[in-house]
Amino acid sequence: MWRVTLALVIVSAFALAAGQGSSSGAAVRMASSDSFGSYLVNASGMSLYMLSADSKDTSTCTGACAQAWPPLTVSGSPSAGSGVAGSLLGTLKRADGSMQVTYNGIPLYTFVKDTAAGDTNGEGITAHGGTWTLVSPYGSAIAPPAPPASQKAQTSTQPTASNVSQAELTKLRADGKPTFDNICSACHGSSGEGGKGPAFVGFATLKDSETVVRHIYFGGHFMPPFGKVLSREQIAAVATYIRTSWGNEYGAVIEKEVDQILPQ
Repeated sequence: MWRVTLALVIVSAFALAAGQGSSSGAAVRMASSDSFGSYLVNASGMSLYMLSADSKDTSTCTGACAQAWPPLTVSGSPSAGSGVAGSLLGTLKRADGSMQVTYNGIPLYTFVKDTAAGDTNGEGITAHGGTWTLVSPYGSAIAPPAPPASQKAQTSTQPTASNVSQAELTKLRADGKPTFDNICSACHGSSGEGGKGPAFVGFATLKDSETVVRHIYFGGHFMPPFGKVLSREQIAAVATYIRTSWGNEYGAVIEKEVDQILPQ
């Protein structure tokens, strides 16, 4: 009898582990919340996370990290549930031989402190060399919720920038807005409020024009590079639009500055 009981305990333990991080044919599907919008979950509805320290198809989370953030592993092929693009699902081989599920090359993990479907206790935690965030159905990090409208900086007048004339600023902004609307707003919101990408409203990183230009050109943190899509004139214009909109007053970026920042 004790052998049967022991066997049941082992089976139950394995089933619990499978619900958290591992399964024979791991399914990835979409869930949603008022705070974070749409994000990825496993077959049991447990939130899936990405680590900023990881790179495409490479996991840096091992040992104690993998105990706290169990990799989503699979012994077969991962399957796409509702709202998930099957073409973005893949796997990578971990050091222990297990196959971890990836989405758009992003290694996926659960979090031990999420105990029920819908829990998002891991969002925004900095640990094990990087920051943990939920993953959007587009294969990118989900930013923290945007601040309430009452907390957002507001401006009712045309902003000014001391490094260019008002006429130059007006032209740069007019040239940059269509690029922002067509490319950037999909991830950062039509009013810079954030979404799949971080909010630009009051985003202090925008102060550094070199960082902004390089990020647009080279991409980063799973944002695609736009260096082959946008001219340097367009990069200057959209950088200016972002840095001088929605209450931001970080100054204009001119094409000559872009040329100084980027490789020739």
